[in-house]
Amino acid sequence: MENYEEILERISILDKICDDKIEAFDKLWFSNTEPFNEKSFDDYSKGRIQACGEDLKELITLERQERMLRPIILAELPTYGDVMSLADFIDCVNCGGFIDYDGYGHYVKNGMESNIEIFPSDIKFFMIRPEFDTIIWYNR
Repeated sequence: MENYEEILERISILDKICDDKIEAFDKLWFSNTEPFNEKSFDDYSKGRIQACGEDLKELITLERQERMLRPIILAELPTYGDVMSLADFIDCVNCGGFIDYDGYGHYVKNGMESNIEIFPSDIKFFMIRPEFDTIIWYNR
C-alpha cells in the first residue's frame, strides 16, 4: 500500500476494528466473577493486545508507513524536550537506552519541530525519514 490516503483509510478501519475487539475483551474480562485481586494487570494488558491479534500488527506497520509519507509541517521548538542528533538517538536506541515505553520524539529541521513522530522501534524497522538529522525527544 503506497498511497498515503489509502494508508490513512486503512488505519481508520483498523482503529475501529481494534477498538471493537478491545471493548468486547473488556466486557468479558470485567464480567468475569473472579475477584479482581486475583487478576494481574499484566494478564489484562496482554489479553487486550491478543484480542486485536493480526489487526494490531497491521495497524502498527501502517502507522510507521504513514509517518514515512506524512507531509512535513514545521513549528517553533518548545522550551522542553531534549534536542539531539538523529545519529545520537539511533546509537542510544541500539544500546538499549531508549525503548518505546520511554517516550517519543519529533523530527527537527532547520531548528524547527516537525509534526512527524519517531519512536525507538522505528530504528529497528529502518523506518527513518532521510531528510532529517535531528530530533527532539520527549521522555515520559
